[in-house]
Amino acid sequence: MSQEQPDPVSVRCVIYGDVARMFRELESRGLFKTVREAVTLGVQAYYEKVMERDLLEARAKTSA
Repeated sequence: MSQEQPDPVSVRCVIYGDVARMFRELESRGLFKTVREAVTLGVQAYYEKVMERDLLEARAKTSA
């Protein structure tokens, strides 16, 4: 990631259904302490997954 600080992002939403259930379960297990921490961890995990997929696609293109 870049060394400079990006502009802050404000996130305000309501979650429902399975995602809300997952949130409450993880919260009850003490895996995060704040909603901000949960959102940050979720974005980081998703980012890593997307970057991994992009790397696999790039490798597939260069080996083909």
